[in-house]
Amino acid sequence: MDTKLEKQINQIMTAKERRAARQHRLLRVYGSTVISLTLNLPGGYRRYDRWQQVWHEARRALEVLESVEKHHTSREGLWGPETFMAVGMGPLAVKVITTTIEERHPLGRLFDIDVIDLAGNPVSRKQLGKPARSCLICEKPAIECYLNRAHSLEELMKAVETIIEEGLRSWTI
Repeated sequence: MDTKLEKQINQIMTAKERRAARQHRLLRVYGSTVISLTLNLPGGYRRYDRWQQVWHEARRALEVLESVEKHHTSREGLWGPETFMAVGMGPLAVKVITTTIEERHPLGRLFDIDVIDLAGNPVSRKQLGKPARSCLICEKPAIECYLNRAHSLEELMKAVETIIEEGLRSWTI
């Protein structure tokens, strides 16, 4: 395996492990539903000039949960910006809200909002009767395209840039 790719995969795995540890710490301390917000930016967030604007909009979108928020923290993690929230609301209700944000916000396709229940398990879209998220380029499930490497990084980045351009334009009108 290419050493650069291997290093990148190791960084991603380390970031995921650290994120999971933070989620479980919040579960232990607050005993409530946990939300983890990251961005879905193929190739890494620093490749996108306007990632900070996308991040700002993602954070703003979650303000709808402020009234039930017990704790939140944000940081720039190993693989990009992260926000963690503990909220006093049931995990399925939170997942309905976060899924709606991902589906309806002009930049929502770039938001990766995970909801963790009290047992430490992620709440899936399937639990709400919703299909898996679709690919940024085609209508197939994103995980299928990811595992099959159906699209090049260049194609994915171009699709993301289009979403950012159109999303920021429509959001500021």
